[in-house]
Amino acid sequence: MKKQILRIISTVLVLVLSISIFSGCSDKKNALVNADGSYNLSMLSPVRASVVKNENGRRVMYHKGQPYLYYAMHLRIDHLRSCFGEEEFVRETFETYAKQLKEDGWDTMIAYINWKRIFDGEKYDFSDLEFQYEIAKKYDLKVHLNWFGYDVCGYGGYMPWQKDNLEKYPPLHGMDGSPLISDNNEYIPDFSQQIFLDEAYDAIQQVCAWLNVNDTDRRTVAIQLENEPGNSEGGNGLWMSQFTNIVNHINNLGKAVKESPYSMITYVNLCNAGNTQVVEGYDMKGRVRKLIQQEYIDIVGWDLYTNSTTPREKNIEYGNNLPVFAEMGICAYSVPGQISYCLSNGYGLGFYMFLNVPDTTSNNGFYRYKTAISGIEVRDGTEIVPINQFDTQGGKEELKAFEVIAVNQSIRALRELIATQKLSNIIAFNNNMKNVVTTGKICDKERITYICNRPDEKYGSSGLAIGAEDGNFYLYSSQDAQFMFNSNIEKVTEGSYVNGEWIESGSVEVSGNTFTAKSGKAYQVVIK
Repeated sequence: MKKQILRIISTVLVLVLSISIFSGCSDKKNALVNADGSYNLSMLSPVRASVVKNENGRRVMYHKGQPYLYYAMHLRIDHLRSCFGEEEFVRETFETYAKQLKEDGWDTMIAYINWKRIFDGEKYDFSDLEFQYEIAKKYDLKVHLNWFGYDVCGYGGYMPWQKDNLEKYPPLHGMDGSPLISDNNEYIPDFSQQIFLDEAYDAIQQVCAWLNVNDTDRRTVAIQLENEPGNSEGGNGLWMSQFTNIVNHINNLGKAVKESPYSMITYVNLCNAGNTQVVEGYDMKGRVRKLIQQEYIDIVGWDLYTNSTTPREKNIEYGNNLPVFAEMGICAYSVPGQISYCLSNGYGLGFYMFLNVPDTTSNNGFYRYKTAISGIEVRDGTEIVPINQFDTQGGKEELKAFEVIAVNQSIRALRELIATQKLSNIIAFNNNMKNVVTTGKICDKERITYICNRPDEKYGSSGLAIGAEDGNFYLYSSQDAQFMFNSNIEKVTEGSYVNGEWIESGSVEVSGNTFTAKSGKAYQVVIK
């Protein structure tokens, strides 16, 4: 009888405790999310997902405490929507390309989030983020977020809920005192007014709060604060006709991130619009430097679409900036050479973009798309990267896509070293892609000769060599080529560099001081 009573008491206590715990969790959840779908920031413990540090005489990105190489691919769900419309089809296509992106060697996707899609002026709806992160998690992809706020390539201006209340949301006024109207016959927000800064600040903080709660893997590395704010193609004028105000606005967005529950790296991408114009007393160089000097902007990058195999934008090589090509157009035969050149100069790369859809103005995709009926074209290694509309060197043979994939595989094996080693010890070979070349360069006091012999091809391969702090050399080639060392070689192995260690996957035959590097591989060379 006593045992039965004890069991009953025990059962009751368990039930009471369970109800208490459940009630507590429910109360906490209800307190976390407000009636308008926003998060109660005071309920969240802030995290710092990524930072930029000074190391080895260069700027180095760190994500979750580990070196991170800025090498990513744009995957635009908004572009798919504008092309196809049907949401189910758009989501299927997005997932297919995320899967392909990972298989082809990228570890980071650049995802897009539009302020107008998560907030209607009254309530928040994060379902668009939820879907994209579901896919990122499924295929183990890191994420850069591109925030589409007030200014997107010169398009935008007022948010929908602001347009009908100009008293609350004052427009910008011209010298004659009348409101300025854009080429699209719309008012331009006056960003000297605090309300515009405050609402954008709150929106960014809500995105970061969502990441704090839902991105439990902390896979988000960075956020782009505005997209090409100096562009005027949308009709709002350069910097929406108010350069200083826009810079303050962007820095305020960066502050929102740094003071949010999910602090991460912030960056801004610029384009060449207005490169000969003076705006508020600032020429192009002055405008770029003004951005770089802002407290809450970690990186100022460039959007570059070129066939040049020595791409460089010296305006962003200033102060404490980490130079990146936030949008790098994939075009013609030059991509492997561009990659090796950029990485050897410490440039991060964000290729634009993964999908090329016919009958649109964008022709920069790494993949071609057949039709909305036949679906996605799956490459078998013989497909080629299309020359885009910025190609000014007509007549060049287009690049076989598998060559970029091979480079990606090599970069993934060496990315930790590429991200952290002294730039003087990272050497690019044959970035101009000559089909037959023998060229020697000094890498960490060792003379290394790169030999490309592809006489039957219209272009050659490109290579990279790293003289690492451990005294060894690490190399790759975009296609089969030879590396010859001046010193005697003790051994060469294939493998990958992970968490400070070289993981061997096979040995390589050496002939004298020369060995053949295969595409898609990475090598360690130990000299005697």
